[in-house]
Amino acid sequence: MGNKPIDWEAIQKKPGKDYKLSGTMILDFRKTIESQKEELTTKSSKIKALEDEKAKMQADLEAKANDLAKKIETIEKERDDKIKSLEQEMATKTESIKEQEDLNKQMAEKLDTAAGSVIEQTSAVAEKDACIEEKDARIAELENELAKRQDTIQQLESLAESAAADKDRLEQEIKSMEEQQDTLVNKVMDLEDKIQKPARVVTEDDMETVRACNTCKQYVLALEEYKHIQAVKLFDATHRGHMLATLTYGDVKDDFTSKTEEYLEKIG
Repeated sequence: MGNKPIDWEAIQKKPGKDYKLSGTMILDFRKTIESQKEELTTKSSKIKALEDEKAKMQADLEAKANDLAKKIETIEKERDDKIKSLEQEMATKTESIKEQEDLNKQMAEKLDTAAGSVIEQTSAVAEKDACIEEKDARIAELENELAKRQDTIQQLESLAESAAADKDRLEQEIKSMEEQQDTLVNKVMDLEDKIQKPARVVTEDDMETVRACNTCKQYVLALEEYKHIQAVKLFDATHRGHMLATLTYGDVKDDFTSKTEEYLEKIG
């Protein structure tokens, strides 16, 4: 004899009544329940594995972000220390050049005085040959010293040019480091995007949270996704000094203009 179909309508009308079920039906029910339990156990294991993998990726990302922050801090400190050292070196060399210029001026004044003395003594050459010779020797000595001073100035100028070249080179290196820093930051942001929750379809219902500007009568959706969080920050920065508030969509849907898509496009 075949299994009589279960009269579900009658059972729903009289759920307290006892009904007869064949052993085959009961075994089928048990088989179905056990199959569903096994399927539920398998899915639970997969979900736990995915959650564990997500936690590991987040931990790796945080560790990389911390390492990156430390490297950036070290690079910036080395850059600042190098620039400070170069500025101090240039200041010292500039002061030395100024001192040399003052000495040259003094030597030139001495030469002018000596030359004037020679001219005054030319009328008495015969009587003052010894004095003229002494003056000539003094002039030669001063000229030699002046030549040495000029060589020193040229060396200092060369050093100053070399320091300027070093500064330009360091600025290029700093620029390159900043570009590398931007690249690393972009990579971190890409990794963050990869572990974000799946993108949700932007909907607006009366209980949806929004960030609103009462001054401009505009709002953006305040969802938990990364791009929406950044859009809210940009919205707040744009409307700084205005009357900002966190409301629901039902509060603003009639009198405010949505700027959600516009700010999401700005975020990129």
